[in-house]
Amino acid sequence: MKPRRSGGFTLIELLVVIAIIAVLIALLLPAVQAAREAARRIQCTNNLKQIGLALHNYTDINLQFPMGAQGRLPTTGLYPAPYYRQPLFVSILPFFEQTAAYQSYNFSRILFEDVANNTARLTSFSVFNCPSDTAKVFAKVVGGVTQNFDVKGNYGANWGMNTMFNQGPSGSSVALTGYAPFYFSYGAPIAALTDGTSNTTAMLELLQTTSPAGPSLVIDRRGRIWNDDAACYQVTARLAPNSKAPDYGVCYNDPGNLAPCTTDSSNGLDYYLGTRSHHPGGVNVLFCDGSVRFLKDSINVPTFQALSTRALGEVISSDAF
Repeated sequence: MKPRRSGGFTLIELLVVIAIIAVLIALLLPAVQAAREAARRIQCTNNLKQIGLALHNYTDINLQFPMGAQGRLPTTGLYPAPYYRQPLFVSILPFFEQTAAYQSYNFSRILFEDVANNTARLTSFSVFNCPSDTAKVFAKVVGGVTQNFDVKGNYGANWGMNTMFNQGPSGSSVALTGYAPFYFSYGAPIAALTDGTSNTTAMLELLQTTSPAGPSLVIDRRGRIWNDDAACYQVTARLAPNSKAPDYGVCYNDPGNLAPCTTDSSNGLDYYLGTRSHHPGGVNVLFCDGSVRFLKDSINVPTFQALSTRALGEVISSDAF
């Protein structure tokens, strides 16, 4: 009489099934991750479109884009004392239904960091955060205690092709109204964008970095959209998108997290900040016509820099970016 076979799996059969499942998971996981990133990139694009609408609604009323930053003198790039200071993004708060935050901002105080502005500065707005990045709060150590100052963001203003003070080509003279749509105490009217609104960038992605960072608790201003100071949200085309070359400013060198930096704490005139994102292969960019396009890391740098100026007359091929 033959022995009856058990209805269960043998060990070998079980191992084969587990191996097949593991292979299927390994094959499917990248596709799932890619689908999730695609969804995050779409949301990031929608954020920039909302910011673009806010900029154009502001322009419809004020006949120019909001000032890039208020505080530094266009003639010297330095702060007089005392002098009212305000970052760009405060001006557009009412134009994407954030009137309450706008009204909570105390315009009678000279410094944006005044405690009277804590409510506005510590309010997080999803429209300023790319879902592919992690939202962070800028903090620094004061009297031995780490204090939160303001929320960071993932979108910065086009600040030309060079440095904080000189937005123009290397060797060019400093212009009192800059070369980009935004500068010190200046926001360009649409008529000043003679290169064309579809050929001029308005907002670009940047990464939110940790601050304070590292063993020495270094301050990192990058992504600090509530601070008018240099290399906080002022993005230049000096570096290609997602460049491995370092930013230059008050920041912590963290190349492992796509945030290389040459740290300096001078007056900021020569600071510059590159556009970076966690999207594979490039960054989302808002143009002055309200459109959002994905610029690849491989874009030709002279082309990228030509897109940062508003009126230098560069001829840019439609297939160049």
